[in-house]
Amino acid sequence: MTEPIPLDRLRDLLDGRLAPAEVDALRAEIAADASIRADFDALREVHELTRFEPTLAASSLTASDVLRAAAAPTHSAAPGRVLRLNPWMAAAAVLVAVAAGVSASLVRPVPREVALAVLSAPRVATTAATTAGADAASAPALPAELADYAPVRDGAPQWAATWDEGVAISLASARPIFAYVYFADCPYCHELDGKTFADAGVQADLAEFVPVRLDVTKLAAGDPLLERLPKGWPYLAALRVDGSEIFQLAGRWELADVAPQMHRAVEESRRLVPEQPTWDGVRAAARSVIAAESALAADRSGDAWTGALSAERAAPTSGIASRAALIRRDVRARAQRALDDAAAGSASAPERAAALEKAARDFAGSPFGDDLAAVARAVRETGLFPVLSTPGGKR
Repeated sequence: MTEPIPLDRLRDLLDGRLAPAEVDALRAEIAADASIRADFDALREVHELTRFEPTLAASSLTASDVLRAAAAPTHSAAPGRVLRLNPWMAAAAVLVAVAAGVSASLVRPVPREVALAVLSAPRVATTAATTAGADAASAPALPAELADYAPVRDGAPQWAATWDEGVAISLASARPIFAYVYFADCPYCHELDGKTFADAGVQADLAEFVPVRLDVTKLAAGDPLLERLPKGWPYLAALRVDGSEIFQLAGRWELADVAPQMHRAVEESRRLVPEQPTWDGVRAAARSVIAAESALAADRSGDAWTGALSAERAAPTSGIASRAALIRRDVRARAQRALDDAAAGSASAPERAAALEKAARDFAGSPFGDDLAAVARAVRETGLFPVLSTPGGKR
């Protein structure tokens, strides 16, 4: 009598766990014995019935339903042939039905956890969150000429025509002012204009400042500069932006007297205002801020972020850098608002994902783009807003 083949070997064959030589030998044994072949065919049907299918839908079929069906004859497609479900096949069917029902009740979408690198977990909208973006827009505009500004160009001083104009450039560039208050009919003033300020050495020193040339007759009553003119004019002095003196030139106004005093004015201003950016840095920073503001207006927040960062690096001690910092604060507020809106909104998951994907594109190039893209992926793939973890904790 042929030794029965162990059930485990037949199952290994169906699961593909046997080596090719073992497969060939076992199939030969099955083919040679009709009873083994019948058992193998039945086991193969059970194996097919009990194979795990993650996409099985929930079923209302009960075990009693299956067992009743097993006891009843069933007509096959072949005329005249009646099939009866083998009891162990019925048991397998019961297992499949039960597993489908259990899995349908237990396998539900679960929110993914996303670790944010820079953004905060969504919060209820606050006044700070919604108005921080107004900071850059409400800050004083940069002087239009600053992107190409030079205090001396083509051998001539580029005098600011008003005190306010000089103050605006001085605030933005963190450079002190050189004030020259004159009177049109003053012969000393003619000497200064025609010879002293035409000298290359004097111009080199003047280039350390924001030069401002003011007509004394056009100064308004009560102007602080008028108080500096008790001995008349011309008045020459290096001033801070608040009008306080760094160094006042005095004495005769010929070139030989003015030139060494200009050197002293430069030295004193560097001593009292040591962190003065270069004019090349100021111009580069101004161009970067202008580009950043344009990008922000066009909803290219990532470009606005990188432009503002470039401005801060080009002239870190300037007023331009302060304005650039406001732009970056604005970008951060906008990114946080995009995340907050997606978390709190009533839109569908696909709509939320689409909004977050657009925001991620708008903020590409900034640290916030990656955070928004990660949240968008989680919403798109799970249909649920994720649980967000941040350096400050978990939402």
